[in-house]
Amino acid sequence: DAAYQSLLKSHRQEHHLRAAQVLVEHFPEATAQHPELVGHHFAEAGHAGDAVGYFEKAGQRAVQRFANADAVIHYLRAIEQLKLLPAGPERDRRELPLQLAVGAPLMSTKGHAAPAVREAFARARELCEVAGDDGKAAAEVAVRDRHTCRGRGGDCTGDPRHHFHGDARRRQVG
Repeated sequence: DAAYQSLLKSHRQEHHLRAAQVLVEHFPEATAQHPELVGHHFAEAGHAGDAVGYFEKAGQRAVQRFANADAVIHYLRAIEQLKLLPAGPERDRRELPLQLAVGAPLMSTKGHAAPAVREAFARARELCEVAGDDGKAAAEVAVRDRHTCRGRGGDCTGDPRHHFHGDARRRQVG
């Protein structure tokens, strides 16, 4: 640990980048089984764009194993790394599926009415509106909103952000 800390940050980043590259190139099975490890090395190397994909894969694998707490951690790490990239339509496009993906494991671990769940879906809703979503993600947000509303006793009337699905219908009509 002391030797690692004594390295210059740029040298540590080089070591992490090399570790990530070696894992990807020479150990594809280990990479497939533990994408979070590759994501960690890319993140520490300062390669946020690469890290996002591996943390997303780790989240997907965790969901498949019903390891919802792990899935939340991995998806949130992906979102954290994504926020290090320049803002813009491409980043928003990449963030939307991550916000949708983190919602279900958050509901399982924290409950349907948890603030973190509402925040994830509110952010997804914002991303749909900004991106002019084709409807599929907007529909998914609307369905999940209904589940989070039920968790709050069905009372979503006080928060105008919960009327997104009505806004989507108005956009389609007019």
